Amino acid sequence: MARAILKGKPKIIPVKLDETELPPFLQDVKYIKWRGGTEEDRLDIIYSITGKKPELDYIEAVVKKYHVIIDHDSLEKGNPLPYKVCPKCGSPRLKGGSYTDYSHDEIYFFVKCLDCGWSDWSQ
Repeated sequence: MARAILKGKPKIIPVKLDETELPPFLQDVKYIKWRGGTEEDRLDIIYSITGKKPELDYIEAVVKKYHVIIDHDSLEKGNPLPYKVCPKCGSPRLKGGSYTDYSHDEIYFFVKCLDCGWSDWSQ
């Protein structure tokens, strides 16, 4: 932090989790008071970093991200696991496939993330 201060204008955004006093060298800096992960916390943090309010509220952002993760064309073609990216870690490195049971009356579909190990399956 000392190097950042010496180089110019560092971006320091303290986030107060409770009523503990900030250290003396941060007392003149504007801080964010954490309210437990509310929408207001998210807005404050984004505004503090970017200098502008986010274009979308949290729910809209989640819905947009859902459409990024799920391949709706694949879903319409009958793939019950239409993931484009891992819903746990966001990795695009997915391996999927299908297999038929020994009596050939059921088809099972599976998908697994090669980065975090998340997996899902469907019949």
